[in-house]
Amino acid sequence: MFFSCLTLTIVSCESDDIEQIKSSYIDGGIGTSTSTGAVNFNFNIPQNHYTGHVRIIIHGPIGDQERTVSGKGNRQVSFSNVQSGVYDYTFEYYYVDNNYDYAGGEYDFSTKNWSNYYNETSYIPSLHKGSSISEVLEIKSGMTLVFDFQLN
Repeated sequence: MFFSCLTLTIVSCESDDIEQIKSSYIDGGIGTSTSTGAVNFNFNIPQNHYTGHVRIIIHGPIGDQERTVSGKGNRQVSFSNVQSGVYDYTFEYYYVDNNYDYAGGEYDFSTKNWSNYYNETSYIPSLHKGSSISEVLEIKSGMTLVFDFQLN
């Protein structure tokens, strides 16, 4: 699905940990057409945590679309080929403290477990939910909506 027209309206509380600092539309982009559009969420996962995890869910009439990204530094989550219309979305931010001695792995939001890259065992480190926000966006046909967020 593409998002074609995007308009933002805040419908729930915004956390101090997640701040939308900019939003704009650009003509075209990957996954846009005469009936679909796209949306890009840009953010910087702070260096003061061992690692961060962001999950973004766009709630639609046919079903939810979900994307996750992990790590530190500048990241982008994109949704393309979204039918034009108005959608609710949820932006969630999780992090692991710097004082955790952690060899490297990936968090699975569905099972709420970590998978260790080296021996494939599962364990649960001290994962903290930084914050989450729920807002509304509008997808415009033939356009890409670009959001910039600040994570604290």
